Amino acid sequence: MILSTTIGIALATACGKFLLKRFVGKAAKELDPAGTGTASVVADSIYEGVGGSLGEGVVTGLADFAKDRIKDAGAQREAERAFSRLGDQIVERLSADLHSQFAAVPRERWDKVLIWVNAALGGNITASFVVQNKVDSAKLYEALRVVSLNIPGPAPGEETELFEAALREASRHLAAAASKLPKFEEENARASLELLNALSRDIDQVLDDVRFIREQVDKAQGPGARDEFALDYRQAVVCELDRVELFGVDLPDELRRAKLTDAYVTLNLEDAPDEDESDDGAGTATISTETAFDTLLPETGRLLVRGGAGSGKTTLIKWAAINAARMALPDQERQQHLEYENEPDGPRIRPEEERAKLESDWRQRMPFIVFLRNCQHGKLPPPKMFPALVAQTLADPPVKWVETILKDGRGLVLLDGVDEIPHASRDDLRNAVESLVNAYPKSYFVLTTRPEAVDPGWLDDLAFREVQVVPMAESARNQFIQQWFEAVARGKNSPELREKAEELIRDLGSAPWLTPLVTNPLLCAMTCALYQARRGFLPNGLRQMCEVLCEMMLHRLDLERKIDMSKFRHPYPELQYEHKKAVMRQLAYHFVINEHSALPVPQAQQQVGIALSRMPDRNRSEADAVFDCILERSGMIREAISEDEKTKKPATIEFLHNTFKEFLAGEQIASERNAGMVLKNLDHEAWRRVGVFAFAAGDAMFQNELLTGVFQRLPEKLPKPHAGKRKSKPDDVDKKARELAVFALQCRGQATQCDEGVKERLNNIVVQLVPPQNLTDATWLAAAGNVVVPHLKYEKRLSNVQIACVRALKLIGTPEALRALEKYGADDRQSVLDELEGRVLLTSPKVTSLRVAYKRPISNLSFPSGLTNLTHLSLRDIQATDVSTLSILTKLTTLDLNGPQVTDVSVLSSLTKLTHIYLRTTRMSDASVLSGLTNLTNLYLEGTRVTDVSPLAGLTNLTTLDLEGTQAGLAHYEPVTAAAFTSISGLLWRNPDEYSAAGGVCGCARPAPRNEEQVA
Repeated sequence: MILSTTIGIALATACGKFLLKRFVGKAAKELDPAGTGTASVVADSIYEGVGGSLGEGVVTGLADFAKDRIKDAGAQREAERAFSRLGDQIVERLSADLHSQFAAVPRERWDKVLIWVNAALGGNITASFVVQNKVDSAKLYEALRVVSLNIPGPAPGEETELFEAALREASRHLAAAASKLPKFEEENARASLELLNALSRDIDQVLDDVRFIREQVDKAQGPGARDEFALDYRQAVVCELDRVELFGVDLPDELRRAKLTDAYVTLNLEDAPDEDESDDGAGTATISTETAFDTLLPETGRLLVRGGAGSGKTTLIKWAAINAARMALPDQERQQHLEYENEPDGPRIRPEEERAKLESDWRQRMPFIVFLRNCQHGKLPPPKMFPALVAQTLADPPVKWVETILKDGRGLVLLDGVDEIPHASRDDLRNAVESLVNAYPKSYFVLTTRPEAVDPGWLDDLAFREVQVVPMAESARNQFIQQWFEAVARGKNSPELREKAEELIRDLGSAPWLTPLVTNPLLCAMTCALYQARRGFLPNGLRQMCEVLCEMMLHRLDLERKIDMSKFRHPYPELQYEHKKAVMRQLAYHFVINEHSALPVPQAQQQVGIALSRMPDRNRSEADAVFDCILERSGMIREAISEDEKTKKPATIEFLHNTFKEFLAGEQIASERNAGMVLKNLDHEAWRRVGVFAFAAGDAMFQNELLTGVFQRLPEKLPKPHAGKRKSKPDDVDKKARELAVFALQCRGQATQCDEGVKERLNNIVVQLVPPQNLTDATWLAAAGNVVVPHLKYEKRLSNVQIACVRALKLIGTPEALRALEKYGADDRQSVLDELEGRVLLTSPKVTSLRVAYKRPISNLSFPSGLTNLTHLSLRDIQATDVSTLSILTKLTTLDLNGPQVTDVSVLSSLTKLTHIYLRTTRMSDASVLSGLTNLTNLYLEGTRVTDVSPLAGLTNLTTLDLEGTQAGLAHYEPVTAAAFTSISGLLWRNPDEYSAAGGVCGCARPAPRNEEQVA
């Protein structure tokens, strides 16, 4: 659809002015006379006047508005340009979206409709309405629609339908763009506008999402059956959740919030076995989060995810909600989707079985996310309230909307943080979950919790599958670091910061004491923040990491940015770091002793007052001012739920992360030397974490008193680790004993002033905790360092235990640990070999299948003679240049060689048993070296430098030839050369750019949807 120039300009002007009002926010509201009165109807509350002039140009209209709101002349011109561009972007997308939905409507009719839309949008909407309503698309649409009824417009009928569709789409685009606008600072307008420009990519992406989500919903339901509330809700979920905080970084708030979907690193989960484990090499299954979600099916779509503090549980839940809201198909299914849509004779009808499979995919479900920390006393709200928990500005859903979705089996209910509700309320929560599952058995349910919060099998009778988040492997850690620095580099517009990622990865190799910490996403992010802010600083442990970050966030960042503190309310400018930390310690202490995850603002202010009353020259009456400034400036606490405007229920606040809360509360307890309080509460997992921080902060008397109290509750000989069926729960006494022993081990890593008797007992406990039973245990055990290395030497064990031993040695990382690790090359189980990550030479002749990912630069591959029985070899992401040592692997039938440094693959000519070769992204250019491999059936050369494939014409057993992303194609050759390929019966030709030409030459079969074989 092509808009007339006049209408396009007018619409762009109206959209630009709307967003400029949102941008200037309170400053505009103060200057906006129409926003001061109380309106009796919606129209009065949002309009200064009715009707927009079609003759009003973009620059003129915005210039007049900007002139009254922005004082600096240069900033005025920049505002004109910025919001002109935004208005144009929205109109361009609006035009394309309406055309895709109503392609048959002629331009003349659209002109009539859009004049009416312009009249509604051009009515000078007040900043009061924009700011107060947070630009919710549904509310904006309804308000504009009510006003438009009083504006003369097209005749009723189809034009009215088109008008409502156009106005609804315009409202969605405006709401999406408004959600990404930065905060406007009147005294520094230029900086605010520069920030707006820095966010242009985010605004583009959120505008693209408007169309993407609408298209996905229409594909699933059909435009005629579109649920408009569902569309608005899905959009709101993405806008609200698709961000992750880059805390501890000197960036404006808006740039500290990276897109979660850009920064997300796939977590791996450990699947708890249901049967006695055998030593068959499989071990405990490790699967990706996406794989775990893909197993959700009607009647059995239930998952309980366990993970330690900072392991990424909440991020995982948000990631799942965003993908479900966007109805984003995985790559393979999207490819199959395109195959159906792009048939020459029109889309094919999906078989019933395939359609049912697609509908059961969790990404097609309606996500409802509940952060349990915000549920008072852990009490779940009724389902009809679920949408408002995320999309707080959205209007109420239609009657029975949520219930109908859940009953039809179309819901994905995500309950995050079982551990964040009081211990006494968890049984009530379990009963509420049981009621939900029984009422809506076909919908999917996913819960997260810290491991110790509930017993194994807590939801077994409801058919919940249990998985546990495992610590990040080295490759995932490195990916996380690279993506963190990428986000910061983009926010600061400093590409050179990307190099810091490689520097940190290198420096971590010489800091083995940090290796166990950076396997955790939260602590890895903390390390990145400190390394960036302190120019290469690496903390010596978790306590120092928390301390330095607290100082940065509470005090140092404002000093380094040279913030004028005099503009903040008294007495905040006079407070030093220790004063602010004392306030936060008192607040954290109150959270912990009362088992709060969120706290109403008045109660938080009361705790601030208590802390201030203990300081000379300070008093309780200053609590409100200090609290407001800490909330605004530090980023360590944040608003969890906004104030309810209807009921006047106060807003609640929460800590940025529980790790900060536990660190500060522990420091407060240590300052009071209250070891008894810790000992009294050690049965609760949250208190054990607080206890470790308290121990680290305590003096000699406190440390010895706390550990002596622990030892008095421990038997001399610890119970052996539980083995066998997961459902056979260990004895409570044994379970508590091991939990206390692990607590003592964690304290050992922080001990500085222990008596000899205490040290001896600690070392005795360490040796009783080996070998570790899982990757989480391995992480804690590694904190003990070299003392455990002799007990981790290689011997035959169950695979899951062997994997944990390998992980522990890798995390310890000392020369002694690495020497012990070398002996594990004798193992022949694939799960153990995967964990070794190519770090040691392999020696077992039983190994026939091997996957290796070399993450470090190496010049060649070394395969000892003991591996000559290999038949399947996968070398992913290798950085080797010389692969000639592959020549000894004469039994190979499948080779996956993926490495951008590889140029010479002539060694493959001697491996005549090969049937499958994958050479993606290598730099090979000569295909003739493969011409003698007559057993080849599948050859993948995508992304290589091959230009001539004629030497392959004699490979008559070929069934698949993939040349995607190369310059090769049969159309490039003489017909006589290309004709040679016609002798290859049923060859599947994969090169979309050349398919039609090649097909015309030699009649190769049409490419089938991809279903790549899994190597090894």
